[in-house]
Amino acid sequence: MKFFNLLLCLFLAGQTGQGQSNYRVIGPVHQIGSSINTDFFIRSIEDRRDFRANLGIVNRGARKDLKRPLIPENGFFDSLLEQMNSWIQPEINAEPVVAKLKELYLWESQGINTERGFIRLEMAFSGAVGQEEEAVTIVLSGEELNVANGHAPRLEAAFFRCLQAYNDRRKTVVSVSNTPQNTVEQKTGRAGIMAASNFLNLWKGELFPISGNLRRKGISYRYQLKRGGEEPEQFYYAVMKEGGLFIWAGQYTGTGAGKYYTRVLEQGRYLFMIDEISLNRESKEQAEVGQFSNTKVGVVIDMETGVPQIVDDELMKQLMQPYPALQEKYLFKDILKFPFQLTRVQNVIAEINRLEQDN
Repeated sequence: MKFFNLLLCLFLAGQTGQGQSNYRVIGPVHQIGSSINTDFFIRSIEDRRDFRANLGIVNRGARKDLKRPLIPENGFFDSLLEQMNSWIQPEINAEPVVAKLKELYLWESQGINTERGFIRLEMAFSGAVGQEEEAVTIVLSGEELNVANGHAPRLEAAFFRCLQAYNDRRKTVVSVSNTPQNTVEQKTGRAGIMAASNFLNLWKGELFPISGNLRRKGISYRYQLKRGGEEPEQFYYAVMKEGGLFIWAGQYTGTGAGKYYTRVLEQGRYLFMIDEISLNRESKEQAEVGQFSNTKVGVVIDMETGVPQIVDDELMKQLMQPYPALQEKYLFKDILKFPFQLTRVQNVIAEINRLEQDN
């Protein structure tokens, strides 16, 4: 019996590890011990987000270079309501307030030598019926956001600061913006270049003009953004010039080593690119290739989730599964070993995008 129980434990552990390798679940941590004196309490939290596929993209794996979606655990918002009310000490006859979550997105870009990311949180608070909503936006990034400290504590910090900012606004007539403004982003792009700070901005079509020049860097699908002959310290999730879209390579390589933008060959439900990258030695993709040098690969980003994936046989099978006609027309075998098939992969992605648009 003991032997059977041991086998069962090993099986469940393997199943859990497999699931967690495809996504990351986040829950509460209750690490904040500070309190805020308020004239209100949170009656309820309403999820008003347009983008609900996930809470962002985080890193997994020993090298922290595998991109995975961040998923809230069951009861996440009920627990959040309890947390937020535990941070406040309301006065007698405090006003009940509804907190409306408008936007929440977390991004990590961590490799061996890099630790950076950001959280963007936007909430609107409303009291009595007919009372005007008060919107608060919080952005954590740079030194405030050390991705090595875990997801939940940083997310908790964003909600706590949001509550603090709303309380400060109730106590003053002057409303102060909580979103740091980048002066570079406010400049008009002389070369007609637009940029998106993160996936959610691209998904919503919220691009802004930037200055600089976008030029080819060696390989035909790689481009470099420069200002005054130098690379800007800040990178963007994506840039657009004359209708062409380019994705920062660090968004899908994971290591942050790709200091260039990759030209998107197909746009629609799925973005498709081709690049030469060094695959993670521990990844299933590297095992399929069987070598450690740079490998020519296809990269797909699902515009419904923001998740980047390396193109292999399994992924193409998944993408074509809803379309029997494509399954009959195209057959792929060992794509990673024989990248000449990427031309046909591009044709399939283009056809799927057309079919998705027609539906």
